[in-house]
Amino acid sequence: MEICGPAIVQRYSNGFVLTQEPNSIKDPDAAWQRFANEYKEFSVGTVRGVSASLAERGSGADGGVQFVEDGVLIDLVGNGTVPLKDLMGVVETLRPLSPSSSAGTG
Repeated sequence: MEICGPAIVQRYSNGFVLTQEPNSIKDPDAAWQRFANEYKEFSVGTVRGVSASLAERGSGADGGVQFVEDGVLIDLVGNGTVPLKDLMGVVETLRPLSPSSSAGTG
């Protein structure tokens, strides 16, 4: 685990990268829709009851899920081999971390 300013970055041996940081996106729903409009591999869906940006693997994308929960921007980037539905399953099991609760660790 790395603490990069207010962000917590976790790199896994399978190639996944999970970043959690204070949300700075003023309108996440609009941002997710903009991504979906601009890039064919992106779509908008729901994860853990909130709107999310979903990226299919392929076309240069590794696949991923990005959403805001309780003021924390959570971004899981895949490794290019795992289907989006499986990445969404991983996200469903996550418990958000906060930089302040992890201070002094690592």
